[in-house]
Amino acid sequence: MKKLSLAVITATTLFITPIAHAQDTLGVGLGVYDVFDQDRAADIRIDARFDKPLIFQIKPWAGIEATNDASVWAGGGLYTDIDLNDRVFLSPSIGAGLYAKGSSDKDLDYPIEFRTQLEVNYRLDTGGHVGVGLSHLSNADLGDTNEGTEVLSVHYRMPFNFFGKVAD
Repeated sequence: MKKLSLAVITATTLFITPIAHAQDTLGVGLGVYDVFDQDRAADIRIDARFDKPLIFQIKPWAGIEATNDASVWAGGGLYTDIDLNDRVFLSPSIGAGLYAKGSSDKDLDYPIEFRTQLEVNYRLDTGGHVGVGLSHLSNADLGDTNEGTEVLSVHYRMPFNFFGKVAD
């Protein structure tokens, strides 16, 4: 278990490092894992969102989340921001990552799990934002079963320059 967690953290760090850019954000979130079932757990997450679009307004993200019963998911994917007004915006995202069950009773039945998420966010004057998100983890029928789970979370993201001032 410790080797898998270390491998996931290393892979996430290697994914984040080459694509970071001056307008990126660093986020932290707290939530409820398996929110619609009885095997709930506390969920904490850290993620990085990169502001430079890959194509159109689709941008990369990477992150890691863990529960108080040692379930860990780490991965990355794509997101976009859809403005509803000057302050409020939606952020749908999709990604893939590695999952370790930990001591949870929830068995997602495969080490590769896909995460879809929809967030509602509010822009702050500081350049950061706060929001609420609902995500779904699923193995997309790669395993023998595809139970899946949902996570409801609140988060704060702040502008973050990963490598110091970037020259123009």
